[in-house]
Amino acid sequence: MEKTVVIVSGNSLSSSYGGPEISLDHDGGPIKIGKMLWTSCIEAVTEYCRIIFDLFPDEYQVCVAAADEVKCHPINTWRDEDQELTKVQSGFQKFGFPVLTPPVSRSHMTSILQGLQFGMRCLAQLTATQYAVSVCSQSVKKHLTTINHGRIVVFCSLESPNDLKDVEKAALNLLRMENTDIKQKQDPVRLPIQRCEVAVVNVYVSGAQSQIMPSPSRQISNDLSVSVYSYHAKELIVKTIDLVKTHFTLKSTSVTNIPMKEEQSGGGSFNYDVELIHKADAHRDIIRSGHQLDSSGKEGNSKETGGGSGSRRSDTVMLRWSTPKSMTLDLHYCSSVYRVTPADVTSRPTICLINFVLSGKPVLLEQPRKANNSKLITHLLTCHGGGIFLHCIPGGRSCLDEPPSISEGWGGRVTDYRISDFSSLIQDNMLVPNTVERTKIPSQYPLQLAEANLERMTRHWPLVFSDTVAYSMVHELEPLLSIIHRPVISDPELDSCKEVIKSIQDKEEYSEPLPIPSSGTRTRGSSKRDEQYHLLWNELEVIASKYRQQSEQHRMLYDFISHAVSQSPSCQNTRALLEKKEEEMAAKSGGGGGASANNKTAKEEPAIAKTQSVTSNNKVKGMRSSPYPVPAKPVASLLSIWTTQLNAKAMQGRPEFRGRATQSNKAELYTFMKNGSDR
Repeated sequence: MEKTVVIVSGNSLSSSYGGPEISLDHDGGPIKIGKMLWTSCIEAVTEYCRIIFDLFPDEYQVCVAAADEVKCHPINTWRDEDQELTKVQSGFQKFGFPVLTPPVSRSHMTSILQGLQFGMRCLAQLTATQYAVSVCSQSVKKHLTTINHGRIVVFCSLESPNDLKDVEKAALNLLRMENTDIKQKQDPVRLPIQRCEVAVVNVYVSGAQSQIMPSPSRQISNDLSVSVYSYHAKELIVKTIDLVKTHFTLKSTSVTNIPMKEEQSGGGSFNYDVELIHKADAHRDIIRSGHQLDSSGKEGNSKETGGGSGSRRSDTVMLRWSTPKSMTLDLHYCSSVYRVTPADVTSRPTICLINFVLSGKPVLLEQPRKANNSKLITHLLTCHGGGIFLHCIPGGRSCLDEPPSISEGWGGRVTDYRISDFSSLIQDNMLVPNTVERTKIPSQYPLQLAEANLERMTRHWPLVFSDTVAYSMVHELEPLLSIIHRPVISDPELDSCKEVIKSIQDKEEYSEPLPIPSSGTRTRGSSKRDEQYHLLWNELEVIASKYRQQSEQHRMLYDFISHAVSQSPSCQNTRALLEKKEEEMAAKSGGGGGASANNKTAKEEPAIAKTQSVTSNNKVKGMRSSPYPVPAKPVASLLSIWTTQLNAKAMQGRPEFRGRATQSNKAELYTFMKNGSDR
């Protein structure tokens, strides 16, 4: 919500004394004077505006108004020069106390309804940013959209739930009337309200019971939602700070263990805490690390809390004051920066900390970790141009440092990675602005076409050279490797790919070695040269199988490669070796039936496994270097194991029933009746 209207409703209930008491010195002794509800509301509104003006000087705008039983008086406007706290304070000073009429039935609702009416009119008015968009040229308007969303915060005192229902009905009617009036009059300085959120803050006398129950945001219509808050006057300031956090996605940081000297204790020092409010993104790195200190209402070793609440809230992260050994603060790399504002500007610890930072002295904040009692510098508090900012210091390697060598991690040697091929892949899939008129077919959208192209080019893309044989000898396999991932292959391109396959067959026939690194090659009973050709044919068949559904030419290329693999001497030798080993393992296992079944399976399985690829030791992933041993007996299921145990226990306890002992598991009962016996 870029626009916020704050309404303070003054009625007969506002003159009640029920807020926090003020201590004053008098000749007869100290006296205490209670605050009226009106005074408490004015302080809460001032605090609400202060936080917004400090954190969002150029992003959000606030318009404040005071409503009595006569009319609604604007305190400031949407103009940039009115977006200051001094304007709000001087406006309330000029307004004074609301005009109250003699109390009649439900007269306290008059000021609330007038405030809502003023709020709707104020939201419909254009701000400086919205007006600049509305008067720009038509060519610029195509790329800019004027969004008119707003929030109305009403500080008031309600008597019964019926008053709340009247507020909801009035807000809905006023919103519809305002939008209808704007559309009919075509007013250039007003804009229809697309979405409005009304936050009703009910303030009641401390010690009394309010009949207004708080409720979260409820959708009244498509363009209106209402949320209800109910606070007593003594806690209104603290709850207003929480309300601002909810409306603008804010969180707070409690700076703990701030060393301060006490004048009363003769030069001794105590540690204090100060709460600072900022955007919630400032805690993003801490939350990701999972080491944030528990702040669920737990008091620290502090004498006073600058936040004024007396307890830690769940949205507060505790960071300790850090005293560095050397003043080399400018050398810290920061990943982000956010404006901050204190939660309690009147407390002595807050004033001391703010003056310390404004004097040009930065403050390092560290994050304590309970697990290993270690410390980590996470934030830097400093001043820029009269404003206080919180810099986030990344805990890991800085983004400005040199990237680590690949050999330092788990990836292996640097020279093993296909770095140049990866650069070519990036260039082939680079996105550029679309200048062609957009089609109406979703599958032909530029984004979908780019995703399809990337998926097609990376169906088989080994990361390292030790996982591939084909991409280790690209020059000998071109143009096959560059043509096969194309969406369509022409007949001349298909012929050129077949010529590449024939050249490999000729090299294998004349026993020419392949131009690939031979270090680390592991053989399986055959020569190293046969092993290299066997791995190459396997990978070529795997690549072709992933593209055979692309087009008819792709299928023809796959069939041609499969036929070449079946005719390859190296593949035939490897297949014969595997079958021989399987027969030997089956003979050793002693299971004749199992051995014959296994031999039959070995003969029927395809010559080349589709999932084979070369491992880091130049061997095929997923291919069995030796056949699995044939099990001597079938694997028993869990049910059969459990049944066997139950039967064994039953046999130990009593003799088995004769019927179960028979082969058919059936026993005839009452056989004497068939013989005609009287027994």
